[in-house]
Amino acid sequence: MRIAIHAGGNVDQIVERCQEAAVDEIFLDAASVPGFAAQGHLTPEDFQPFREMLAERNILVSGMIIPVPSQEIVLGQNEEGCANICKTLRATGQSGVDTALFYPLDSFLHFHEYYPGRPLIIMPGEDSWNTVIEFFRQVVGVADE
Repeated sequence: MRIAIHAGGNVDQIVERCQEAAVDEIFLDAASVPGFAAQGHLTPEDFQPFREMLAERNILVSGMIIPVPSQEIVLGQNEEGCANICKTLRATGQSGVDTALFYPLDSFLHFHEYYPGRPLIIMPGEDSWNTVIEFFRQVVGVADE
């Protein structure tokens, strides 16, 4: 069995965490890659050198963690944000990483103790749910490319 951990930060921080956990594979937080914050998305040109530095230290990037989108992105109210997620997914695949970890509904979660029986702000069957499904179709379509 292969084990990978979530990792983010600079190369030294990631290597240190991997050594502590005795693992050599990670799911990398895309936002950790230099250039991500300035552009709002991942590019293969930024990711490759970062990945190579990790590989030189015997750390394999097995997957990419895509940042949690805002409610506005998921609901189609922030086209640039959605485009950036799609660019990050494309760059991940173009770089040879074929697994992405993504939590697109985390910004819609309710805490059970305050909203019993209603785990999400927008529930299946409600007016905005079709927009949520359309977002999923869009990002899954890009990932399938």
